[in-house]
Amino acid sequence: MNQTPSRSDQWLDRMRTGLAPDLEVTRLLGKGAMARVLLAREPALKRLVAVKVLRDDLASDHVARARFEREAQAVAAIRHPNVTAVYRVGRLGKVPYIVMEYIEGRTLADLLASGGPMEAGETARVLASVAHALAAAHQRGIVHRDVRPSNVMMEKRTDRVVLMDFGIAALLETGSASSVRLTETGIRLGDPLHMSPEQQRGEPVTAQSDVYCLGILGHELLTGKPPWPGSTQAPGGTEAGSHPGLARMIRRCLQDLPDHRPTAREASHALAMTLQSPQTGAEPRQTENLPILHDFIRQIRQRKVGRVAVAYVAASFIFLQGVDLLVRALPTGDPDTWYQVIVALTLTGFPVALVLSWLLDLTAEGIKLAPEDDGPEASQASRWRKVLPLAGLALSVLAVAGVWILIFRP
Repeated sequence: MNQTPSRSDQWLDRMRTGLAPDLEVTRLLGKGAMARVLLAREPALKRLVAVKVLRDDLASDHVARARFEREAQAVAAIRHPNVTAVYRVGRLGKVPYIVMEYIEGRTLADLLASGGPMEAGETARVLASVAHALAAAHQRGIVHRDVRPSNVMMEKRTDRVVLMDFGIAALLETGSASSVRLTETGIRLGDPLHMSPEQQRGEPVTAQSDVYCLGILGHELLTGKPPWPGSTQAPGGTEAGSHPGLARMIRRCLQDLPDHRPTAREASHALAMTLQSPQTGAEPRQTENLPILHDFIRQIRQRKVGRVAVAYVAASFIFLQGVDLLVRALPTGDPDTWYQVIVALTLTGFPVALVLSWLLDLTAEGIKLAPEDDGPEASQASRWRKVLPLAGLALSVLAVAGVWILIFRP
């Protein structure tokens, strides 16, 4: 009795015919919300490859199709051992596909489901590899947007950690025209448990969003589950304690404000240092961390001290120009004296503004004290953080005295 081929079988036969003779399709590896993945063989090079084919209904959307191809071409430029290699991009009619490296192994999601949480040393190794891959992508302006266990593969033969699905994840960019259309087709744009706070709020996704997801990944590898949304609590106990700095790095990645998280490159460096000195029970030495000057500059950028300084100088210049016109229009008093007093007060406020920018954060909920920088890469410059504001206040007092002496000396 003849049976009518299923729709899936018909699609697979169509792919076999369309991709031949360059590719010999073997079987369907898997399918997701936006694409199907085929296992194929390249006869010319005698190698197995994975072929990712955009879903037919999405291929009819020119915005989604163009983004799929453009991002795949961009990722193809990333030459990194921890990123899936993209060989080429093609089309079957309107349906785009990507020919990429085939990795025989299991995803971290599968490993967690079968074996439970990982040991701290293995977690640090995996996180370092993923952070290194993200740093390479961020350097080229590419944001993954969907870092989670199901998108990280562990190669069976070598235990190599590979971050996958850059091209597909690029379709998830919040707020884009393609996102709206993808939503209309019923596709869930990411898992809320593996999203950064800014992603959940619908704000633009940046490289620091990937770093937050890296923290979620670390927490999940150590505990078997992601942290509560909005939580900066890192896993503790003997698992994280066996590698100094691992829990603190996860906590730093999970900071609510993007500027308070390390970059992917900094996270990769710190995790590599953690791997080099396991189970010592001590803080990494200064020589194993970022240089003091580099870390101090990072602190200044994080606190936006430079922006505050430029804004204050610009505002003071405009303010003093107006004051000069105003005091000269006063009917009584010495205009020069009034102007000197206002100049002195304005100059005095400059170091005070810098100190406040170091201590406070402006958030959507209001003004808050800046959190401690206790990441594993925090160097001596970071530990000076409590001392620097006090030094700044002392300099402010000296500045007041110095300016007034210069202006009002006999």
